[in-house]
Amino acid sequence: MVFSKLLYAKSSMKYFHRFNIVALIIISSVWACFAFQTNPFQLFFNFEILELLKFTYTLGFTVVFWPMFYLEVCDLIHTALGKNGKTYTKYFDTIKENIYVSSISALILACVYWTDSVKYDFSGVDLAFIGVPFLVVAIFNIRNTMKITVAGVPVRKTVLFFTLGLVLLFSYLSFSYLQNNSSGQYQAYQAIWFQITILFVSFWFYLSTSWQKYFINNCNIELSNFKRYFISEVSWKHSEHFPDAEEMAKKLNKKNRIAKAKYAKKKRKNN
Repeated sequence: MVFSKLLYAKSSMKYFHRFNIVALIIISSVWACFAFQTNPFQLFFNFEILELLKFTYTLGFTVVFWPMFYLEVCDLIHTALGKNGKTYTKYFDTIKENIYVSSISALILACVYWTDSVKYDFSGVDLAFIGVPFLVVAIFNIRNTMKITVAGVPVRKTVLFFTLGLVLLFSYLSFSYLQNNSSGQYQAYQAIWFQITILFVSFWFYLSTSWQKYFINNCNIELSNFKRYFISEVSWKHSEHFPDAEEMAKKLNKKNRIAKAKYAKKKRKNN
């Protein structure tokens, strides 16, 4: 009886996550069309292929972060509750202060606006600006990751430079949109979409770079229990290559740990 209840609860959560993911994609996609004041169907029927491709690229790069934000928040909650294993609990200890400070600051800001008698002006940048510190920390995370050496060998910087380029590009675009919003160039529905998207993307960059720095520094690359569950149970198309990728990660972790131990032993002998 207990097992059947647990099984039913697990199955229900699977559909719950699926519903939320689909809802976020649909809402953010439709809202983005209004925010950019672009009708993709009109572009298609008018054969404005270049403009359609540009808008599709913009839409894909922004909308995808709404469900990704949801995934990361669910993963963080599982980690904070100790359901993602000891490794992720230790990782969470390195980022939890930033998460708590940002969350408390957001709540205080919300309380100020809630109790303020002045009507809220959507031309403000306060919601998006919560994400700005996450972008700054993401840049520092990348810089610190570049300094890491594994067994005396510096980490490969190609992916790190690429990620840094994306963060800097997004920071520039965010600044441009926030400047336009602060100047009153956007309607309320546009301002809210831009600010939410900037917050979500900034938070994702922060988490991904923090994860990268921690696990490279500790020579232990692995997925959390929640993300394993999400890939194997929640996603519609289960990845057949996921077990192979996990096996490769385990071999790489073992290889790095052995190299690190040999390097430490060699250093001790030289000293």
